[in-house]
Amino acid sequence: MPREEFRDNAIHALVVAGALLALVGLAPVGAWAALFLLLAALVSAFRLGLARRPAAGLAASAAAPVHQVTAEPAGGHGSGAAGGPGFDWPDKPRRPGAASHPPTMADPGPRAGSRPGHRAAAARRSPSATVALSAAAGDAAGNGCPPPLVFGGGSRAHGAPWLLPRRPAQPGVTADDATLGGLGVLAASVVGPDHRCAEPAKARQDAYRIARDDSGAHLVVAVADGISACRYSDLGAQIAVTTAVNLLVEELREGGDPRLVDEFRLYREVAERMRATAAGRGLAEREIGVVMIVAVIAAEPEADGDRTLWLSWLGDVSAWQLTGGERWEWLAGEGKSGTGSMLQEQEIHAALPWAPDAVRREVFRLPAGVRLAFLTDGVGDPLAGSPEFNAHLARSWARKPSLMSFLHDMDFDARTYLDDRTAVVVWTGP
Repeated sequence: MPREEFRDNAIHALVVAGALLALVGLAPVGAWAALFLLLAALVSAFRLGLARRPAAGLAASAAAPVHQVTAEPAGGHGSGAAGGPGFDWPDKPRRPGAASHPPTMADPGPRAGSRPGHRAAAARRSPSATVALSAAAGDAAGNGCPPPLVFGGGSRAHGAPWLLPRRPAQPGVTADDATLGGLGVLAASVVGPDHRCAEPAKARQDAYRIARDDSGAHLVVAVADGISACRYSDLGAQIAVTTAVNLLVEELREGGDPRLVDEFRLYREVAERMRATAAGRGLAEREIGVVMIVAVIAAEPEADGDRTLWLSWLGDVSAWQLTGGERWEWLAGEGKSGTGSMLQEQEIHAALPWAPDAVRREVFRLPAGVRLAFLTDGVGDPLAGSPEFNAHLARSWARKPSLMSFLHDMDFDARTYLDDRTAVVVWTGP
């Protein structure tokens, strides 16, 4: 029996007993007792009525199910068809590392008497729903990223979807941002439209490495361009730059002067490592051909403000300088013997690993504030052939930009320049 019902019955029994006692006169105080009990019953009934009214309201509220609508970001795990948009189902697995969301109730289904479309209305009122809709709109508009820089009319290939090579390969894009002493460095390598947008897609055939010696006195740079006609030139480029940088860092560790580095020994050792790797994988050396440029730059200027640059190269890679003017100027490297932007197979003579002794070397004195760029032909060719592109990079790279701005420059669109693009740019002062 509920407590309130028991209390009411007890009070009624006492009232009746008091009334009977007063009527029969068995107790002199029966009338007074009956009156007292009657008043007590009235007061208790009044208080019980007040207490019951809010309790009934709370009970009704507790009985109603509570729905919490959470709008997931566009493409999030809450947008599956099974649960409808905006619901995080408890039995749905969450992938490791995924962003956590406030726990929400599983959808119990529409309540009796609920209005059609109440979920959509709640989602529209939710701030997180607004964020999700805005994100979706941003995706449709290109995520708010600026369009690629277009030179010479642009190309159809640049706007085509990227395709994956048929065999595992290095990433299509890689980049670095570094500081060493008084040097600022940005580096990036981007697969070219000619390699990524048609079947069979090719791996990015360029590679670079940047490093410092143990003392931090020198920056070491290597940039390699795999020859397009060589099936595994992406592998050759990675081996070449890694071996060259490791050998130079080791030589500088022993107190060597970069001006005294033997370029012939360096490139022969790189070629030998490339041949050994190819043989270990059952490949011919002509399947991994590359051209390469290597540099060692002093991290700090000497007393007169100048720096020393040791530079060696083999094949159609190049080094450029910007000394404060409005154009990048060629510093070192080789162009192509034929016309057009692609090196023909029959023109390939100076390349690794079969011609290491074709290497050339120069030592330069760099004035304060000069900018240096070590490039594969994917950037060097348009820098030489497009005054508009050259002028843009002179403005954009006059001072060290952000890494994202640098990558945006590297993803330019130019009709006849569709090869892989690699650049290591060094700023020697403000």
